[in-house]
Amino acid sequence: AEERRKAVFDRIKELGVRGFAEPWPETRRNILWAGGLRDSDATRRFFEDGRLCDLVCVTDAAADTSPAKAAIRAASLPELGPGGSWATDGTDCAADPPADAAHASLRSRLAFKLVWTPGATDSYRRFVLVDDEGVLLASGAPTGNDLPPRAERTRNFGLVVGSKYERAATVFRWPDVFDPTYTKDERGNE
Repeated sequence: AEERRKAVFDRIKELGVRGFAEPWPETRRNILWAGGLRDSDATRRFFEDGRLCDLVCVTDAAADTSPAKAAIRAASLPELGPGGSWATDGTDCAADPPADAAHASLRSRLAFKLVWTPGATDSYRRFVLVDDEGVLLASGAPTGNDLPPRAERTRNFGLVVGSKYERAATVFRWPDVFDPTYTKDERGNE
């Protein structure tokens, strides 16, 4: 699994800032590709749902014992190395030690966790990718108005409050980027 994790880190670096600053559907496909996953029916909720934002790399043995064995095999890109990739539920990641699905069920380290960030005005229009130790790997600011629902983005951030992952998501409190495609819901009560 460690070989796959390193390949994921290399792909994140390869994508750079531009890979995470495109319209959300393309940014999401880039995130899946970086994580060693195909964009398919099996992965359609990954990074769209506020909970399914933890990317794990698993050994062949862990994949074979998982209830999602067939899906992991079908969705994983083989060129990243042995084992497979999967997105898991980040609920309980703020426990010490983390008790989310990756750590508790799969006994795996995260390759990365996607966390939607509040920004300066709590817009949740940017995200960060952090590793298992909470170290910032990359950040993104997808364009357009086709982001996951704000409620899901807010819920995603709520999962990391009080955890080692929160620091990377709030350290910058970036100013919000002007985007004329904001919906009324995202602008608040302006």
